[in-house]
Amino acid sequence: MIIPAASPVAFSLPGLPIYWYGIIIVSGIILALFLAWKNRDTYGISWNIITDFAFLAICSLILSSVLHLH
Repeated sequence: MIIPAASPVAFSLPGLPIYWYGIIIVSGIILALFLAWKNRDTYGISWNIITDFAFLAICSLILSSVLHLH
């Protein structure tokens, strides 16, 4: 049985292809923020610290992906 190759593009908006790995990364970020929000009181971490860390993590993700492509 031959399995056809999957397309890396999930769908396309006019002039903008949306890739599967982008959807997976954004889903992971949203899930991580949700879990951090639900467990912030358990670990005694303020929401400001969580959002600051998330901002730095997302900036690092974008920077490293740009550096990887060049």
